Amino acid sequence: MFDWLQKYTGHKIYGENIETSELENLKRQLNYYKKKYEKEDKEMEILSDKEEEISPEDQLKIDEDMKKRQQKKKGMRNAISNQVFGKLNKAQNKIQKYQKTEVQIKKIKEKLLTIFLFNSLNEKELNDIINSFEEKKYKLNDTVFKQGENSENFYLVEQGEFDCEKIYRIGDPQTYIKTFRAGDQFEELALLYNYKNPYSIIAKSENCSLYSLNRDIYNNIIRNYEHKKREKYMKILKQIEILSTLNDNELLKLIDNLTFETIKEGNKIIKQNESGNKMYIIDEGEATAIKNIDGKPDQKISDYKKDSYFCENCLLKNENNPFNVVTNKDCIVGSIDRMTFKRLVGPLENLLQRDRKIYQKYMK
Repeated sequence: MFDWLQKYTGHKIYGENIETSELENLKRQLNYYKKKYEKEDKEMEILSDKEEEISPEDQLKIDEDMKKRQQKKKGMRNAISNQVFGKLNKAQNKIQKYQKTEVQIKKIKEKLLTIFLFNSLNEKELNDIINSFEEKKYKLNDTVFKQGENSENFYLVEQGEFDCEKIYRIGDPQTYIKTFRAGDQFEELALLYNYKNPYSIIAKSENCSLYSLNRDIYNNIIRNYEHKKREKYMKILKQIEILSTLNDNELLKLIDNLTFETIKEGNKIIKQNESGNKMYIIDEGEATAIKNIDGKPDQKISDYKKDSYFCENCLLKNENNPFNVVTNKDCIVGSIDRMTFKRLVGPLENLLQRDRKIYQKYMK
């Protein structure tokens, strides 16, 4: 090193001076880093003290807020609708059903309809979900699950009391957070994704019971219905001439964005002479198209049964409804409006240009 420095600078270098210089330089660096890390250590101590001041109630709110943020990122139905369906994606776990009384079914259903994971399901999906809840009984001080275990189930409290407790630091005792009672629920986000339970649940009264729903069972039910829905509506949409130029991917986008509503017997799905911007499909039930003619008896145009469709031309342009469509019994009706259609796959007038004959027929 000394030889190289002497040759590079052209000056004679004395080893002792160099060593002294390097030593002094190292001392300066050592003092610098000592001061730097002493300051950071103090900041960490301050932050640590602040963490200790967080109350159990605030910590529970923080935990719940984190789950909500993660849920917003994940999305519930999107994750399902993006699945690849077919032979390679059949339900792996057999869906087991558990007998329940009418009173139990009613209570569970009323509760589920208040929870975002269930209130958008159709009647069949909801019934299958309810039948898949397993009743579990616990004695005083039995543990439902421990903090740090993998989440797998969603729970509804049937009867009794269950305490939520949390250990904030290793070696600390359990801290009481809150009590869950009959009608309460917890761990609903366990149905969407896997995470470590942030707290423990312990039975705090005799003769406690919970309804438990496993994440795999929930997902299998939802996937099964999504798969059937896609197959069913793919066949229907491919029969509609005005949509015949769309490919399978475009049709799947429409299927995944159909909105469904229940219309009671005797009510109108559409009204004559009102401006229409939706295509309709009868998912369940029956309806009749009736035209009102001034001074003449109402004229029956056609009957619509399950899987029938009407007003498909409204996806292309505004048209006044030429007749009323009245339900003959309670109906579940799927629909998609023109603006949603345009946002998902583009203007229909452009898509029709893929087939010259179809384009000329509908654009006259």
